[in-house]
Amino acid sequence: MKDLDFICIGAGPSGLSLGALSSTVPGLKGKILERKSNFEWHGGMLIPDAKMQISYLKDLVTLVDATNPFSFVNYLSVNNRLYQFITANFGSVNREEYSDYLSWVLSSLDNVEQDTLVREVDYKNGWLEIETDKEKYRTNNLVLSTGLSPVIPEVFDDQLKVDKNSLFSSSEYMYKSHDFSGKTVSVIGSGQSGAEIFLDLINQKTNAPEKINWITESDNIFQLDDSPFVNEIFNPGFAEYFYNSSEEEKKQLLSTYNFANNGVSEQTLVEIYQSLYKERYIKKEAKTRSNLLIGHTLKKVYKDNKQYVLEMRTKEETKKITSDVVIFCTGYKYKTPSYLEKIKCLFNRDEDNFLINSDYSVNWKHQDECSVYIQNGAIHTHGLSDPNLSLSSRRSAIIINSIIGYDFYKDLNAHSFIF
Repeated sequence: MKDLDFICIGAGPSGLSLGALSSTVPGLKGKILERKSNFEWHGGMLIPDAKMQISYLKDLVTLVDATNPFSFVNYLSVNNRLYQFITANFGSVNREEYSDYLSWVLSSLDNVEQDTLVREVDYKNGWLEIETDKEKYRTNNLVLSTGLSPVIPEVFDDQLKVDKNSLFSSSEYMYKSHDFSGKTVSVIGSGQSGAEIFLDLINQKTNAPEKINWITESDNIFQLDDSPFVNEIFNPGFAEYFYNSSEEEKKQLLSTYNFANNGVSEQTLVEIYQSLYKERYIKKEAKTRSNLLIGHTLKKVYKDNKQYVLEMRTKEETKKITSDVVIFCTGYKYKTPSYLEKIKCLFNRDEDNFLINSDYSVNWKHQDECSVYIQNGAIHTHGLSDPNLSLSSRRSAIIINSIIGYDFYKDLNAHSFIF
């Protein structure tokens, strides 16, 4: 059994940020365990030409350590494309390039172990024991970085037999066959993922659908609010302000700033509107026809012969449509990993969530001896920036400072103009 200062489970952006920032801390020994053998970051949504919604300076390290060798700028430099990147003057980084950046970081770190399945975490005699399919580890600091899981509405008929190629989550989109010839495809959800998939479908040049339905519960397709003062919620000052607010105030803040995190980028909306214009007024002979169903709440899905029947409710009526393919773009949420089964009962919680301390550690029975930190699962305590990439480097730095017991990374609470 190996003893380490920390174990991090999951090598997505959060885990890689922790790995990159911890690599420069003298004497700190840790390991990032990753289930997959080949790295991919949201591979199911790496739609060609899809763009990042944050600045490349909000990478894994820069906001807390601008000289760290694992910055996006250094990635460009090492790969001999920095001058061309500057000259290209991209408004946003291509998502495929950012995924390649993350892959470069992973391959450059020596503290990541891929193709490793974590089977169980247990507390024994003042230690956390982590059992994998290869060996066992022991630590006093466990970091959970396993990411979020897709949310699928509970609207299915009990007798529904699901064909995984015709009913699936947006997270699987690029893995599925894109031969939609002669078919009706329905996209559920009005966020960025739904918008990107709708745009990709409407612009299919071969094997295009005969009809595309974009179904949203909201009363319109709303734009992501990335205006300067609203973007202050992705400032460390707001994270502190949110954490110290009352429960009622937190609920109000999450509601007020919802479209700072859950809307659609202006660029995507403009491209969709232009594509709809071309379809209706210019390419009149086009076979694909798009249908926006705004303000439609999906109530039930069942099978009728080979098609799915979608039963929806508007303010005035109940409506039914049929579809050959249904794609759910209905968000993500934190799901407690199965490997925590033995200790999750020791975690303190409110009605719905684990109680999280200011340093992102879970409030639990043995926290005086061992710390369990959580990444991407603290939106209820730390605000909308938690599942967002914007402050992931700051969160990693806070966790590292907590693990080592002193402020190796300093000045993490930047001033905000508002909060």
